[in-house]
Amino acid sequence: MGRDTIADIITSIRNVDMNRKGPVRIASTNITENIIKILFRDRPGLRIYSNYQKIG
Repeated sequence: MGRDTIADIITSIRNVDMNRKGPVRIASTNITENIIKILFRDRPGLRIYSNYQKIG
């Protein structure tokens, strides 16, 4: 049985947001990059960093 990558990414982000814990680390893949682009469009105040550099 395969992993649901999209659900894992969204769940990780949601859990950190709900608990106000700070940064979340997720693997960098093409799917992740596309999800990040969508999040930037829908949530303009979102801060996203890649290797400790802000990308948005």
